[in-house]
Amino acid sequence: MKQRYTYLTLAILTTIIIFVNSLMPANISSEQSGFFVGVARKVLTFFKIDIGNINLSLLVRKTAHFIFFFLASLFWHMFFKTLMNREPYEPYTLTLNIGLLIAMTDEFIQYFTPGRAMMVEDILLDLAGVATLLLIALIISLIKHKKRDF
Repeated sequence: MKQRYTYLTLAILTTIIIFVNSLMPANISSEQSGFFVGVARKVLTFFKIDIGNINLSLLVRKTAHFIFFFLASLFWHMFFKTLMNREPYEPYTLTLNIGLLIAMTDEFIQYFTPGRAMMVEDILLDLAGVATLLLIALIISLIKHKKRDF
């Protein structure tokens, strides 16, 4: 029971972080990304990795989309699993649906935020984070059931 509330709290906090980041005007969002771009550049330089003409800022921002939605999906999925013991695939469906809802809301917020834009590509990237988490969760679940059957 306690785990349920922990997962729900983490899911809500991660979702709030996603929405708060969407509410930031473009200039503030760029400043935040700039910090992580600087860190990434230092790491790449340290390991002598040349990325050529890749737009590192774009890569950092898009990676953040993927990671935040992966994490939010993890917490939502774990919360849903604590609620539904009899229906093994229902948590997957609910996680996918809430991931889509959060992604669409996120982009809708950005539509009204100065300097930001609503992008279908970002919704697809967000859903890639959700789908990756769900695929990993499904594989882990199948492995657990297979071990139990032996």
